[in-house]
Amino acid sequence: MEKTIFKEKRLYQRHPCFLTGDFSSSHDNSGKVECHDVSIFGLGLTADSDLSMGAILRINLITKKQVPFTLEGKVCWCNEQEGDWRAGVVLDKPFLYPLEIVQ
Repeated sequence: MEKTIFKEKRLYQRHPCFLTGDFSSSHDNSGKVECHDVSIFGLGLTADSDLSMGAILRINLITKKQVPFTLEGKVCWCNEQEGDWRAGVVLDKPFLYPLEIVQ
């Protein structure tokens, strides 16, 4: 039987992380957020409310060392998952912080 090989669609490597914070949206909602992975141009998030596709987010995160930082981006996909919302966000500016900040 022939094996199918799937090629990764992403151009940039994702780095696992666990950051918490909050967000506000151009679609007039806000809430708590957890960041699960980061790449130079995007984030993988879980939020406590619906993140509508196309919404512009302002995301305030706190590192493990309690250092706050803010990112902005656009929701490119969002799915409900076990009462929370998983989403992918394309950042409006490259994530140029050192990776140590998120690990």
